[in-house]
This record gives sequence, structure tokens and C-alpha cells, in this order.
Amino acid sequence: MTVYQKNELDQIPSEAWYQASIAELSSRFPDDAAGFFGPESITWKIYREPGILIGSYKALLLQVAHPAVGAGVKIYSNFQKDYLGRAYRTFLNMSSIFFGSCSLAKKTANHLHSMHYRICGSYIQVDGEEKKFCANEPKLLTWILATLVETSIQAYDLLRPALTLEEKNRFIGEAQITAQLMGIPPGYFPESYESFVEYFTRVLESKQLEIGSTAEDLATDILRGPFPFLRKANRLFATALLPKILIKKYQLEWNKKLAQGFQNRISFIRRFYSWWPDAIRHAPPYYQALYRVAKSKKESPKMLSVFFHWLGKHIKVPFLIREIH
Repeated sequence: MTVYQKNELDQIPSEAWYQASIAELSSRFPDDAAGFFGPESITWKIYREPGILIGSYKALLLQVAHPAVGAGVKIYSNFQKDYLGRAYRTFLNMSSIFFGSCSLAKKTANHLHSMHYRICGSYIQVDGEEKKFCANEPKLLTWILATLVETSIQAYDLLRPALTLEEKNRFIGEAQITAQLMGIPPGYFPESYESFVEYFTRVLESKQLEIGSTAEDLATDILRGPFPFLRKANRLFATALLPKILIKKYQLEWNKKLAQGFQNRISFIRRFYSWWPDAIRHAPPYYQALYRVAKSKKESPKMLSVFFHWLGKHIKVPFLIREIH
């Protein structure tokens, strides 16, 4: 593998390596319309459920707990002033990768990978030592992907019938595709659910995560959110879903009363969520993808798929993926 190494940074794959990796991935998925995952994937099963967004604040807290990620967000992101804009762009990018055609997924991944090359800098560790970072370091990308995978499984299991061990293993296997699109070399992201849990636990218990002033400031902004009337709920859900070790490190309030309040809310949300028919509960990008797949097979798309395809093609609507074939 051709790589370059910059100072003490973890080895970062070169652009040539990344493009070769994407070309190899594309060769394994010749059906552009089906995308990299498809209707039978666990990835579609999980991410078609908009309810898993209940874990979004927790995932952000997990990410910025890594000082390199926190420094990158602090230096390069303006989410404090453009919270909704950043959330929308993140949602659109991930939806394009998961539900887009292979062409759209690769275009989105290429854009993110190029942007991450420019996100480099340094931060001061809790012990006072300065350390450099770059967003395309494989270890950092692996942690970012791991927070999304772990939170997605946790949130899905809270709202829907829990995933089986076989489904979790399949999801981890499919996450290898996401890892390759992100530019993570083989051997970094775990290959089974068991090894994923081991990796995630190891990072949580290691010194890789530090809650210094940067993480504390970012956590305050994250939990504030864009809507004042949701701040209490945001904090409750983020705290409830966080691993106990990070609740303590972030110095978040947690007690039996809050835990019972969370359980009551989850029970209500789960019941309410289950009442909605699948046809109107699933996320619009899922239906756009179903339309594309049906047309590629010369089948008649279902009504909702036709509607969301038309909407995404003719009207600029938030949360709909673009460039659907």
C-alpha cells in the first residue's frame, strides 16, 4: 500500500491508494443502480428508520470526546452558528452513501475524503503535550465510523425489535464497505460484531478519549441544540445513551429519577413509533432508492417511491438525496 507519513501521524493513505481502493470496490458492485448495499441489506433496514436520530447527540459527544476530532470540529466547523445546516449536510452525505447509486455514493465519498485532507492541525492533550492530527488518519476515521455504527444499533434496538446477532454481524460486514468508501485501509475496522464490541470497549477504557476544555465547550454547544424547547430532552437522551464512563467524564447529571424518565419516554416513543405503518414511517431516501432499483429492473415502482422520486427531481426539499437515476 502506498502511503505517506507526516510527522508522528498515523499513516495516511495517499490519494492514489484511495482511488485504487474505490476502483476495486466498484469492481465488486457492477450494478450501479443497486448501490453498495441494496434492499436486502441491514444497512437499509436500520437507516430507513428516522427514529434512530434519537442517538444523534450521543454520537456527537462520542466523537468529540476524541481530542483530535474535537480539535478538528472546533477549528474547521461552524456548527455553533449553523447547527441545522451542518446537521442537514451530514444527513444528506450519509444518505447519499447508504441509499444512493454507486456513482452518487462514490462522488459523495470522494468529496468528503478530499475535504478531510484539508482538516489538519494540532491540539494540546490534557497532560500538556502538543499533538498533530489530520482528519484522514485511519484511526480517527475508524472511531468516527464506530460511533455511528454503535449508536445506530443501540437506537434501532430501542425502537424496533432488536437486531439478532446474525444481523449485527451482517451490519458490521456491510460497514466494511462504508469504511472503504471513507478511505479506511483493511485491518482497521473490526470484521465481526464481537471484535467490534471489543474494539469499542477498548477505546472507551483507554486514554484515547480525553474530556478537556475543547470537548466540554463542544458538548455545551451540542446539547444546546438549535431548538430551546428540546434542550432538556436532548440532554436526557444523550446522557441516557452514553456509556457510563463518558457520563462521568463529561460530568453530566444522572440518577434514578432521570433514568426512569428516560425509560418512560422511550416506552411512549416506541409505542407511538410502532403505530405508524411502514409505508409512511420510513425515510424518503429509502423510497428514492427503491424507485431507482425498481426502474433498473424494469419493474413498476410503488406509489410512495414514485412520489419521493418526483419530489427529489423537481423540488429542492431537505433530506432528499439528489442525482437519482
